[in-house]
Amino acid sequence: MLSHFFILSSRGDTLIFRDYRGDGVKGTPEIFFQKIKTAGNNSLPPIFNVDGVNFIFIKRNGLYFVCITKFNISPAFAVEVLTRVSDLCKDYCGVLNEESIKSNFPLIYELLDEVLDFGYVQVTSTESLKAYICNQPVTTASGDDIRQCTGGTVFGVEKMSLPSTAANKPVVLGKRGNKSEVFMDLLERLTVLISSDGNVLRSEVDGCIQMKSFVAGNPEIRIGLNDDFFVDKSSLTSQDSVAVRLDNCIFHESVDLSNFETTRILLVKPPEGEFIVMKYRLSEAPQSTLPFTLIAFVDEDEDSKVLEVVLKLRCNVPTSSCANNIVMKLPVPKSAVSVSHKVTSGTRTAEFKSSEKAWYWNIAKLQGGSEISASVKVHMGEKRKSARKEIGPVSLEFEIPMYICSGLQIRYLRVQDRDKAYSPFRWVRYITHSDSYVIRI
Repeated sequence: MLSHFFILSSRGDTLIFRDYRGDGVKGTPEIFFQKIKTAGNNSLPPIFNVDGVNFIFIKRNGLYFVCITKFNISPAFAVEVLTRVSDLCKDYCGVLNEESIKSNFPLIYELLDEVLDFGYVQVTSTESLKAYICNQPVTTASGDDIRQCTGGTVFGVEKMSLPSTAANKPVVLGKRGNKSEVFMDLLERLTVLISSDGNVLRSEVDGCIQMKSFVAGNPEIRIGLNDDFFVDKSSLTSQDSVAVRLDNCIFHESVDLSNFETTRILLVKPPEGEFIVMKYRLSEAPQSTLPFTLIAFVDEDEDSKVLEVVLKLRCNVPTSSCANNIVMKLPVPKSAVSVSHKVTSGTRTAEFKSSEKAWYWNIAKLQGGSEISASVKVHMGEKRKSARKEIGPVSLEFEIPMYICSGLQIRYLRVQDRDKAYSPFRWVRYITHSDSYVIRI
């Protein structure tokens, strides 16, 4: 049972606040934001306790969705409630940002009154709530452009740019237009650890197929996946070396799996709003599909206070694709005073953050098959024998549109209804981004 629920902007402004039980502490938004500021660069855990009050929060598109309780409730349950509320705000407002929240606060308060009663969760289904919601959404400027991607998150991870997710249209108004459209995204996040000799120690893929439909009547949608798609590696033989192998899959309740084993076709009766058709996981991604390799050389002179690091980053994706918004982080020794660098000019910039003792290299775009290099000189205030050990590891953040590491593909997307002839616009997009991509040097 929840006592308070509130939404804060990135500046700490209270956009939405609801007190459900009257047993909470006054000024909880201020207490929470003070903890955020105190944490600084250190990430604050999603669940923490202050004077006997439990704070649980998630961050979406720069907005903090927070609830508090004095009871010993399941943290996973509270996080799931916050996630569902953020999804509802996105479904009913069309886009999730500060402007849409401010423009639609009567609608959001109405949603909260239906979702939570005296702190207890009632209904969180977008489709079920439509019968009880009377306020109409106010579309923001960015919500009118259906080709613009919604900002923010995939699986709760803050994005560096706009990911390719479904259209910015409210579900309440989405069916009123003349256009019939279906948006589908195949999204993957990578967790990779590579040793200094180039061996892959860990390569995990967490992915999902996400859908949002704007077709009248919600007809059945057929999604065709790879013919060589297998779940559970133990069932494969040596002849299935080129097959798409997944460890496990979880499907939405609206998916009919009666013919999935033989045809690899998902039959979906889409509900209102944006939803995840399928989640999947791969514990060992093929090394050949990993998007980046790094060659690093460290030159250390015992009689000098300067360490020189040469980095060569290669993008291994096909030449038809490119990686965007790459951020490379290189930790430097604690005794580092300054860092000088030499990188290729253009869309690449670099800076040394003394407070973090780390050097950052920002690359706006890197074409597949290309390679770039940088020379970094670390100037230290004193000679230290352990300085070499304090260099690295290198971590990468990036986004790669139209590229998937697991090999999973959507062969076709069809809308079928025996009574009506539909020819909707179908948008299928792919994107891969980093969850944790670490390379030791």
